[in-house]
Amino acid sequence: MRSFAKYVAAGNDFIVCEQLPANIALLCDRRQGIGADGLIWLENDQVHFFNQDGSRASCCGNGLRVAGIHTQKTLLHTDLGAHKIEFFQDECRVSYPDPRNFHRVDMVEDPYSIHHEPELINRNYVKVLSKDHVLMKTIERGVGETPSCGSGAISTLLTLLELDKISPKMVAQFTSGQKLWVEHVMGTTWLKGAVRHVFSGFVA
Repeated sequence: MRSFAKYVAAGNDFIVCEQLPANIALLCDRRQGIGADGLIWLENDQVHFFNQDGSRASCCGNGLRVAGIHTQKTLLHTDLGAHKIEFFQDECRVSYPDPRNFHRVDMVEDPYSIHHEPELINRNYVKVLSKDHVLMKTIERGVGETPSCGSGAISTLLTLLELDKISPKMVAQFTSGQKLWVEHVMGTTWLKGAVRHVFSGFVA
């Protein structure tokens, strides 16, 4: 038997485990398994991320916040390097490097109207509402349309900062209604939002 915990972060749900399961896609299946947008495998201070279909992901902003809350550690490592974690009452914020190698950001008039199958890169469709507020939709590689995306929100902030269309502190409001807070200060980008533990259990 292997223990696991399930968390929700800004509408994205994750399975967290400390032993790597054999069939990740089955565990993430919402009819035949636990059901999740992705799986997080914790190997000491190293965090590994898997998409819903079982494919590897270098990192995940919402998932990293889940790993921070689960471990209560102030420093974790992913394929992208080291990440600082700072804790608040029911949430945490994590430092994150520029993830735009894995994301495309497109400015559109109506993010609600965009629908397509996942592509080989994460796609973010964004409308600027004000200098500190955007409306966006993310269609993730290996997942599809998602309630929110932390690395997508970071990519959006950094892209719009270069275009002088946003302030260094931004609210990312997704078409699902979920919100994330992103800030770029003194060369470091931070992602903040709530994390909720749903339940824990065991799988064979």
